[in-house]
Amino acid sequence: MPAIWRSAIWFPFAVGGAVLAGAWVAERMTLAPVRRRTRADAAIGAAAVLALYALTAALRHQPATVSVVLTAAIAVAVWAWWDPSRRALAVAIGAAISGPAAEIGIVKAGAASYAPGSDGLFGVADWLPCLYFAAGAVASGLWAAVRGDA
Repeated sequence: MPAIWRSAIWFPFAVGGAVLAGAWVAERMTLAPVRRRTRADAAIGAAAVLALYALTAALRHQPATVSVVLTAAIAVAVWAWWDPSRRALAVAIGAAISGPAAEIGIVKAGAASYAPGSDGLFGVADWLPCLYFAAGAVASGLWAAVRGDA
């Protein structure tokens, strides 16, 4: 299977599709956002999630409690900055559950693996729900931000 930075070539498309789905679902919810975001905010939000993902590489040899507490605190801060609404919270919680569940399935199927010591949550990283939470929070407002409704 071709790879990009050690990830199967289909993985970035799967993540992109999941973000698009989260944005689409959020736009159809009856709950209103507290904050509307601009296109520039969308770039900053994406950068914050990518920075959180990059930080997880530095946490590889840290105890699970350290990595989970740090990533959870940052993920909650991203949600609170982006849109501290029930809508964003619902999408973030949905992403924190469905994203890791999908990755657990991928690992169980043998299509991917995490490094030893970074696979304490049924074969995936303990901090993964926190990363998906932050991504889901940002995804919740992307549709309107990219459309320019702010």
